[in-house]
Amino acid sequence: MSLGIPFPRIRRFYRAITAPLARRFNFSMLALLFLVTATARVRSALLLRQISPVVSGMARIQVDHTTEEDLVRMVPGLVRTNQNSKSEHFYYIAVSNESDWLMRHLVFGAGPEWLLQAWDLLGYRYLYFEASAIVLDGKVSHVHYGIATTMAFPREASYIVSAKSAHGYWAARNLGFWVTSELDESPQYSVIGDYQKNAIRDRKGFLKAVFTPDTPPELTSHAFHVDLSCFWGLRGCRSARQVSPQLWQDKINIEAAVVSRLKGREPCPDRVLAGRVRYLPDVDVLLLRVTHFRRMPINMDDQDSEEFITDYDLVEVIRGRSTRNSWKGVRYNPLIPSPADPLQRIANPMSPLHQVGDLVVMFSNHHFYSCQVVPATPSALSALRAAIPAPRYPEDELVSLQ
Repeated sequence: MSLGIPFPRIRRFYRAITAPLARRFNFSMLALLFLVTATARVRSALLLRQISPVVSGMARIQVDHTTEEDLVRMVPGLVRTNQNSKSEHFYYIAVSNESDWLMRHLVFGAGPEWLLQAWDLLGYRYLYFEASAIVLDGKVSHVHYGIATTMAFPREASYIVSAKSAHGYWAARNLGFWVTSELDESPQYSVIGDYQKNAIRDRKGFLKAVFTPDTPPELTSHAFHVDLSCFWGLRGCRSARQVSPQLWQDKINIEAAVVSRLKGREPCPDRVLAGRVRYLPDVDVLLLRVTHFRRMPINMDDQDSEEFITDYDLVEVIRGRSTRNSWKGVRYNPLIPSPADPLQRIANPMSPLHQVGDLVVMFSNHHFYSCQVVPATPSALSALRAAIPAPRYPEDELVSLQ
């Protein structure tokens, strides 16, 4: 039995009523989504507007020359925080969105990963920037800045890009550290970076520049070439190379120069030796004479090989001190870390073959990737004796070169 209800008419009537509602709902959701993402990106843009003039101002500072008055004038927002003495003043500025209500709940509340990714797609991302300067006797003696896209403590662990000045490299209590071939190649301006999977840096890697007051201005300026547009862009900052492509290129150039030098006819030039005296205040430089040289057969991984061992007599302490009573039984390292990948090894460019009576220069109190023992040529000795060590400042103390 048919009730005679006109179903087609009912469907047309239902559609006529619901279609505008659906369109209004869809439009409202799109408008809300646009409002949220626009607000988030505007928030990031406003933060970057505060950061950019600080970085630009710090790029104009000349360490050991810029006065305290010029520092305050050139770098907006710096605030004097404290002072150790009448002659030493500290300046600091921090710009971040970590105090925002939403960011506090996302970061400190340890929100789920999917929620963090959702807000990231909308343009709301964690951003932290800090910069500091030290004034000593009326002149700027140290500058530093760091940019972070994740939170970690200490703050330095979360930097995606950072730069600082240093007069030299030294560690507390005269402890040695690893001196890379890259640092030997470019002690005035070094760039290090890591692109291995890292939980703290969220696989984005990091780039860190360290420059000395006598670095050529064109290189110093590279440390402050940062592109911050990715913070409010569609995809965000996915790698340190996006923020500072110039630092990444400088890192590649330094590594290429190291490879070319180590494979060339003069792997340990006088400039490298003099640079160690100049920028490593704790380095010990010894003049030694070969008294005995021998080969010892060894078996490594079921393969027969030989090890080179040399005995030396101390002739002169050129710099520092001799940390051993005897320089006998010094082993030769046939492999050194590769400049391209420290986990890989390349052949040591310095020959282990010495004649009894040969004079060599040995660098100690640090762990040198390359050129630890070199021939004591007249030009090498002259370069070592003429090098003037850089002043030793407390702020240059190394926690880690990495």
